[in-house]
Amino acid sequence: MKVLLFYRSFYQWSEIRISAEMLTRTNTLKKFDLIFHCNNLELNVWEQFKLFPNKNKELIHTSINAGYMRGCLQALSTNFHKFEDYDFVIHLQTDVFITDEEKILEILNAHKNTEDVFIFTKSLRDDTYLSMDFFIFKPKLLQKNIFTRWGDDEFNRPTQEFNSGGKWWRKRRFTPLTPEHLLYKMVNVNEIPYQLIKRFDNDHWSPRRIDLLNLWHEHDIEKVEAYLKGL
Repeated sequence: MKVLLFYRSFYQWSEIRISAEMLTRTNTLKKFDLIFHCNNLELNVWEQFKLFPNKNKELIHTSINAGYMRGCLQALSTNFHKFEDYDFVIHLQTDVFITDEEKILEILNAHKNTEDVFIFTKSLRDDTYLSMDFFIFKPKLLQKNIFTRWGDDEFNRPTQEFNSGGKWWRKRRFTPLTPEHLLYKMVNVNEIPYQLIKRFDNDHWSPRRIDLLNLWHEHDIEKVEAYLKGL
């Protein structure tokens, strides 16, 4: 299998070093290709990026940024052409730490011959909220770059109608769906097969902890540092 790790970051800095150290402790993931994407030119990430153990790696440091709500999907859309030769792309934020690789490898092996294009998890008790911090997809099975639709009006909340002075007015609302709900809508509108796998025993991210996939989405860096020292 040809696999790519696609890390995303905006303000994370120490997290890059920690993610790199976590990968160094793996046997297989550190051999996969890696792209590190940062859409914040004010963050100096080069020295941290070099710590990733992966032999074939690329840094994308860009000012192209659609903001907090859309920057993640824009990054996937803009770089989709880089994914096309891979059997799997593992997409994750830099503050999602891989404490053990075995569960991820089990997922790859279990789905290498299935028709599922995406393997998603959820971090809330809502099947329409597909976690953006970690998911896996098979670009060879995607007939088109669905991520290009991140800015489509179709995927924003509908026009709001309200009554004022006996007249109906239509007010355009540009408050977008969350990236997680937008991702759900994208794959379902395009009828793309996907599998939803369990990540949390209570189907909720809180309290933050190492989950059933041995991933740890943690913002308290001191906790992660203490964990690493104890290994």
